[in-house]
Amino acid sequence: MSSNPFVAPPYEPRPAQLCNLPRLLDMMEQRGMDAIFSYYAPNVTYLSNYATASSAVLDELNSYCVVILSRTQPDHPILIFPDFEINYFNYQPTWIKDLRPYRSLMALADRPDTSIDIFLSEELKTKDWVLELRDKYAPNLITAAVDALKDLGLANARIGFDNLSYAPEVTKRLPGIEVVDGYRGLKWVRMIKSDSEIALMRKSQRLNQEAITRTVAAGGAGMTWFELNDAYFRNVIDLGGFVFDRGSMVLFNPKGTDPTLQISTGLETDYTLEQGTHVMFDCHGRWNRYCWDGGKTWIVDGEPQGRGKAVAEATAMAMLELMDVCRPGMKLSDLSRAARKVMAKTDREMSEKAYIFFHGVGLENSDREWGGELDWTMEKNMVISAHVASPGGPNIRHYIEEVGVVTDHGIDRFFTWDATEPLVNP
Repeated sequence: MSSNPFVAPPYEPRPAQLCNLPRLLDMMEQRGMDAIFSYYAPNVTYLSNYATASSAVLDELNSYCVVILSRTQPDHPILIFPDFEINYFNYQPTWIKDLRPYRSLMALADRPDTSIDIFLSEELKTKDWVLELRDKYAPNLITAAVDALKDLGLANARIGFDNLSYAPEVTKRLPGIEVVDGYRGLKWVRMIKSDSEIALMRKSQRLNQEAITRTVAAGGAGMTWFELNDAYFRNVIDLGGFVFDRGSMVLFNPKGTDPTLQISTGLETDYTLEQGTHVMFDCHGRWNRYCWDGGKTWIVDGEPQGRGKAVAEATAMAMLELMDVCRPGMKLSDLSRAARKVMAKTDREMSEKAYIFFHGVGLENSDREWGGELDWTMEKNMVISAHVASPGGPNIRHYIEEVGVVTDHGIDRFFTWDATEPLVNP
């Protein structure tokens, strides 16, 4: 455990604006979009900061909300939300001023004359911003969306929809609209993080680090694989984070000698951890809507020995080199070659076998544009997850995953532990 006790971050309001507006407008201009129509939950959060507890339980990416942002009127975005969520904006600020409620599934079906008042506390009823919403109360989401498009002069515009399944509902009522794909464009925008996002992600990643550290401190030989998973999950919850079912510990660490890197399903045969086993922690979860990822290798009740020690050192040196050379303009293949070259100085055989791969992280566990260049180029303020996995049996394998922001001086990492040292019991 750290000599400085970790204090779980308070679950507090996010900054009013998360989105990188200049980059968003550049994307819309480059791709010929007059506006963005967002009905995809992570993008709605990114654009407006709407992310309530009720929307989180929907287990789908269709949002309760719509955000419409015009390229020519970027200072007048519109956020359309369900009436029962009006209390949310009493606590979570948003940079969007034009808020428009609509009659939702929670409105009383047998009382069509029911007003928004049933969702207003006595305190809210007196607030100026709430009083302004009464005249904007729409009978349903699509009516509110169509009215908003008309108000922004977008009835005959070229609009990027990030959820194409909803576009026909709009064009049925506004046939002059040209529909284009906005999903990929918004993914491209989200690849570069704002300062507010980076601050949130640092806290999220530190929570993961502490959960892993606590799990290792209480673990040891005799614990089963599933008990280890459950211990990590409980530590995450105790610290205020959330996991994604049993898949939150992504790598399976089999007992046998098969060196294949295996992704956990949660359905494997349980087994008991033995002294000296190398457990590769690759942990996923979320805090305040931002994902964490990563981890490193725990040597159960011991330290790496023999060949396992050499592999651990080679893996660590490869990660250090990768983080140092990861600067704007570098491609993924450049980073991989640099890491393998350093690894070869210590372990040439493992440098050829190692898995070295990357992805973006943010509101989703892969914040990058799909379908684009596979060998993508680093940009400043891009947050990436870098993995170096050295395959082998239970006393040889080694894994390090680091998450951080790309700077002119390499990766500014979010973990604060020593990347070169494996995890050991205290």
